[in-house]
Amino acid sequence: MASIFLSYDRDDAERARHFARALEKAGHHVWWDLHVRGGAQFSKVIEEALIAADAVVVLWSANSIESAWVRDEAAAGRDSGRLVPVTIDGAQAPLGFRQFQTIDLSRWNGRGAPAPLRTLLADVAATAQSRELTNGEVAAALPAAPVLAPAERLQARVPLLVAALVACVVLLALVVVFRPWQRPDETTPSVAVSAADSSQLSTEMARNLLVKLGSMQRTEDSTVRLPEDIGPGPADIRLAVNGTSDGNVFRANLSLISARGKTMLWSSDFERPAADRSALEDSIASAAARALRCARDEASGEYGRLSEDLRRTYVNACTALTDAFADEDSLIPQLRQVTEQAPAFRPAWVQLLTAESAYASLIRDRNEEAAAARTALARDAAAARKIDPAMAEATLAELQIHHPLTPSQAMAIVDRAKRLDPQNAAVLVARAAQLSRVGSMTAALDDAVAANKLDALSPNTRVNLIFATLFAGQVDRARIELAAAKRLWPDSSAVREAEYELELRYGADFEKISRDMGYIGPGFQIYLNARRDPGDAPMGPYMAFLRRPENAKRLYFGLQGLGETNRPDQFYQLLAEVGDGGSLTSDSSLLFRPWMASVRRDPRFMPLTKKLGLLDYWQKSGKWPDFCADAQLRYDCRTEAAKLK
Repeated sequence: MASIFLSYDRDDAERARHFARALEKAGHHVWWDLHVRGGAQFSKVIEEALIAADAVVVLWSANSIESAWVRDEAAAGRDSGRLVPVTIDGAQAPLGFRQFQTIDLSRWNGRGAPAPLRTLLADVAATAQSRELTNGEVAAALPAAPVLAPAERLQARVPLLVAALVACVVLLALVVVFRPWQRPDETTPSVAVSAADSSQLSTEMARNLLVKLGSMQRTEDSTVRLPEDIGPGPADIRLAVNGTSDGNVFRANLSLISARGKTMLWSSDFERPAADRSALEDSIASAAARALRCARDEASGEYGRLSEDLRRTYVNACTALTDAFADEDSLIPQLRQVTEQAPAFRPAWVQLLTAESAYASLIRDRNEEAAAARTALARDAAAARKIDPAMAEATLAELQIHHPLTPSQAMAIVDRAKRLDPQNAAVLVARAAQLSRVGSMTAALDDAVAANKLDALSPNTRVNLIFATLFAGQVDRARIELAAAKRLWPDSSAVREAEYELELRYGADFEKISRDMGYIGPGFQIYLNARRDPGDAPMGPYMAFLRRPENAKRLYFGLQGLGETNRPDQFYQLLAEVGDGGSLTSDSSLLFRPWMASVRRDPRFMPLTKKLGLLDYWQKSGKWPDFCADAQLRYDCRTEAAKLK
């Protein structure tokens, strides 16, 4: 495996992604950075990556020939005999580089293995193998590459591009994040990134983590001070990376260590197939940034100091809570312990209210248990307001404290929370959920996108974006977001759930993923039969199943099947028999999903929305739902609303 430095202009990132994947699949390790320069603290890392590379692949384009960074990197490759030039849009290489034969891949869209791509892979392999040793150092001795057919060479080398893509995305916000023109204040904690052992793999992983962390921090508030180079130097917090490989699998351990108490605050293990090393490093960087954000809450000293034991408790609970399927019930006692022992520590109150709100929502149907959870949440929200009267999470807690709420009441709460803290990702996620429940799917997607920009490190926030994109009818975009989430959080159950929802509604083999998720039971099999054959015969057993009293809790999901199979008559018939099913009152969002169009186009839909309190919200706010603009709608929303009023 060779080390490849991929040089290109940031505006060509999508095209560069194809090359990084092809190189990685060929078995190489690709270093790429989107040419977003974070200042002096990263120039050394970039320079070292360029020096260490066995080959420098330069993607010439109308954009890159104007880039001073690309020209400098190309010159480094040219002067050391490691340059492999490619044109991706037919642009001619600039003066000083035209003596080299440029490979034309301007028509390649990332698919297949055209002859120029095979030439590129062969040239990279030859350049890497022929690189002369310098300064008496022995280059990593690679076994003689087997002579493969062109197609085999291509298939063997595509993993490197996958790694390069993530590195690109990681560095995208480098300048914005680190703001090198600003001096960090004394409350900004410093972080040392180091290898846990002296192995080459651990050292490489630590160096790559250092670079990736720069792009993972989106705002000045979450910034930490990173060193110019990896090493165990003095710092408030240390990240230690240990990497191992048996040839088939890469494994890594990441530890967050307190320099103050020299204690381990948090640790996590990672594992990926050898062909997917770059994805492994992306997962490590994402987890590290999330843990750092939690550790920074205390390390800054802004809200006081915690004991090492309490600090460890907080960091672990805070990090775990970022997953959409976190076990809030077990995290609540840990976070309450922090608030009781350190009542002035505001971040713990934020996390506690977040966990309690999620848990109260989860157990809404458990009567006495749910009532007790709401009581505890109300008590903690009141206590948190004494710490910070404008804490937005205390306002969001009202969604659960006062459950059930009308659409107007719920929207008033999330709008108030947004006024308190418009740059709070949790607020935007909650508001997106409420907007989808009143049919404002485009506005919901806007809030979900904004939340993800503010908190790109959280699987929870990304999963909400995937669902908002899917429910807005943008299926291709949802698939792109899902692919990015699977890369960063391959083991996340929340991401897997999002994949299941997408494939169930739009996948070619939705039955396979249903089996993989373990969802196929007797009732689900009846649903699948109706999906395969939307005729009258399979619908009889499906309707009979939904009518059973013991299946009342499945009604919410069963109604979607009637929408998917374009059965509005059965939909309204079933609702007339069993009422609104209860769950529609608290979450009407399913009514506005793309596969429910036939239900909305039926004139009976407006009376249903009146019953659910939606019509009252639309009329009083003047914010009519997106479906009212549907060209195939058989009625005018405002006219029907006036009749029903």
